[in-house]
Amino acid sequence: MAKARDVGESPSSAAHVADYLRLAMATDAPAAALRLAVEGLARADAAVARGAQADPESRLLLLREAFKAHLRAGRPRSAHAIARKMTRVGALSEVSHADLGRACAALGWFEHAARGYRLAARFAPANRRSTHWAACAMA
Repeated sequence: MAKARDVGESPSSAAHVADYLRLAMATDAPAAALRLAVEGLARADAAVARGAQADPESRLLLLREAFKAHLRAGRPRSAHAIARKMTRVGALSEVSHADLGRACAALGWFEHAARGYRLAARFAPANRRSTHWAACAMA
């Protein structure tokens, strides 16, 4: 995947929420990914305030980039707070609950992690349920 610095793009040149998401996913630096995700979320909120229809999947994916940035930077409490927001978005419930389980496991809250993985398994299609059950067994 092309890195943001390789394709010569800057955050200021990203015009749409999807551009911020793409750039946040492409960067290796947690701080840059977090900044891009937060800017993308702000742009999404501004678009909704102007009357545009909300895209819950884009919002969840931007939150997920912020979640991963906090986790990679060694801030599991911040990652947990974002994972809780992700579960309230309502889109991609499997992903959001698996990430919540991941954050709880990073904090040492293994019972809560198991609960998150069980919920992820409940929302997952049949061919992916075993992955969440295995993570639940390890938590």
